[in-house]
Amino acid sequence: MKKIVWVLLTLLILVSAKSQSPAVDSLRNELKTAKEDTNKVNLLREIGIAIIYQNPPAAIPYFREAYQLSYRLNFYPGLERNYAATSTAYAFNAKYDSAKLFIDTAITYALKVGDVNRLALVYLNRADAYDNLNDYSSALKDCDTAMNYARKSGNNDRLARIYQIISGIYDKQKQLTPALEYNARALALFNELGNRQMLAKATFNSSMLLRNMNKPA
Repeated sequence: MKKIVWVLLTLLILVSAKSQSPAVDSLRNELKTAKEDTNKVNLLREIGIAIIYQNPPAAIPYFREAYQLSYRLNFYPGLERNYAATSTAYAFNAKYDSAKLFIDTAITYALKVGDVNRLALVYLNRADAYDNLNDYSSALKDCDTAMNYARKSGNNDRLARIYQIISGIYDKQKQLTPALEYNARALALFNELGNRQMLAKATFNSSMLLRNMNKPA
């Protein structure tokens, strides 16, 4: 299963590298004349996001410059978003200790901003970091917090991804029945949202869980 995921990720990276270069060049040209304000913070983050899939380490300096400028501007949303983006870049490189460190800081500023949709995302991301660090109790705790914020914001995509993390945690602990149950919740929401890519992933996860439960039919 991991091999399939990494093949798909590699294909995504190759496509991304070809399709995003002109856009990145345009953004970098715009950056040359940008004033030291919140628009520049957002521009730096946009450049980082544009290259993160093809080269995560190369995206980090843009996020770093963005949160350093955000400090000078006392711009909390810029701090939250760029610390969270830095965390994602480290997670893409499987550096989960670093990812967890940066998402901790992102949560601090997300709580100051108070946007429940962003709070759902940062707690979801930290749950994923804990999951990859095999700290399942902390991951489940953050999933509960993320679920509360996702429901308040009405963001079913966030909720479905939280269900997937919970499903994966139960699967790793060989608790296949609750793993299948939470994956089914994710599948239903992705189907409702029309997210075919994530629906395919959830359907594949269901098939693997059923196979491991000796229900190949």
